[in-house]
Amino acid sequence: MFEAVHHSALHSPHPPPASNQWGSQNPLPKANSSKKLLETKKERSPEEASVHETTSISYCHWIHGALVALPVVAIPALIGTLSPPDVVPRAPADLWYKCWGPNIVLLLIEIAAASMLAPKISFDMIEERSNGISIKESMRSILTSQGLIAALFLTIVCSMLQQDHPTDDEFGLLNQWYGCLLLAAMLMTMVGLTISIICLIYIEPLSDAASLRLISYGLMYFGEPLAYCGCAFVNTTVAVTVYVLGRFGLAVGLFGCLALFYCVTRVIVVVKYLSAWTNEEIVGEARAAREAWKTEFAHTGKLASPASSPRPPPPSSSGAVQLTDNISPSSSGAVQPTGNI
Repeated sequence: MFEAVHHSALHSPHPPPASNQWGSQNPLPKANSSKKLLETKKERSPEEASVHETTSISYCHWIHGALVALPVVAIPALIGTLSPPDVVPRAPADLWYKCWGPNIVLLLIEIAAASMLAPKISFDMIEERSNGISIKESMRSILTSQGLIAALFLTIVCSMLQQDHPTDDEFGLLNQWYGCLLLAAMLMTMVGLTISIICLIYIEPLSDAASLRLISYGLMYFGEPLAYCGCAFVNTTVAVTVYVLGRFGLAVGLFGCLALFYCVTRVIVVVKYLSAWTNEEIVGEARAAREAWKTEFAHTGKLASPASSPRPPPPSSSGAVQLTDNISPSSSGAVQPTGNI
C-alpha cells in the first residue's frame, strides 16, 4: 500500500509523504502503528469494499420500470380507445404495413444501435483525457453539454410536431410518417435529457476516485444521451425531408435528400476524424492502462465486476485525490488499470 522511500529520506527530519498507486499523498506509518496499518488494510480490502455492489444486470429493475410505465402509457391509450370516432379519428388499417409497422421496427433498431454505441461513445469522450485533468469535472461538463443538446432537440421536435404538417390529409402517408418519425425523436431526446440529469445528480457528491468507479460501473449510461441524440438527429432530418416532399413536391424533396446525404456524411466524417486523434501526452503504461480499462468496462448490457474495477485510494491528509498513470496486475495475472484512465 505504501511505496518505498529513498534511503536519504529516511534520515531526514521530515520524510516526504509516500505516494500510493493512485498518486494520493499519504503520510508514512509510524514504526509502532503496525496494528493500525493492518486494520486500515483490512478495512479497504476489495472484497469488503465491494460487498454491497451489484455485479450483474438485474431483470427486477426492468420489471419495476415496466410496472411504473404501464399506467403512464395506459392513460392516453384508454382515452383514445374509449373515445368515439368523431373525437379521435380511426386511421385506415393498411397504414399498419405502410407506416406504423416499419416505424416500430425502425425504433427498435435505433434503440439497439444507441445501446451498442453508448459505451463506445463514453470511452471515446475520455480516452484522450490529459494527465492531471479531473475525470469527475470532465464528465460533469460532458453530461451538461449532452443535456443541453437533448433539451434543444426536444424543443425543436415538439414545435415541429405541433405545427404545420406535410399535407392536409391527416391520414395521408406522408403525414403519418412525419408524425411517427418526430414522436420517435421526441422519445429519444427525452431519454437522453433525463439520463444526463440522473448521471449528474449521482456523480456530483463523489470524489475523483469514486467517480471513476461509478463510470466503470455503468460506462454506457454516460454515452447514452449523445447516442440517442444522434438517432433523434437522423429522425428529425428525415422528417424535414418528408415535409418538403409533401409541401414542395418530388423535385425539391429529392434535392432535400441530396442535402440530407451530405449532412449525415459530413457529421460521420468529423466524428471519425476526432475519434482517431491521439493525445501525445498519453504514452506507454498510461495508454496500456486505458486500453485495458476499455476492454474490461466498455460493454453493452453488462455492469462492471467490482472485483476488477479500479480501487479508490485511501484519503490523503488534504482530502484530495490525484489520479496517476499506473497499472497493477490482478490476482489472475491480467493487467488492471488503476490510475488516470
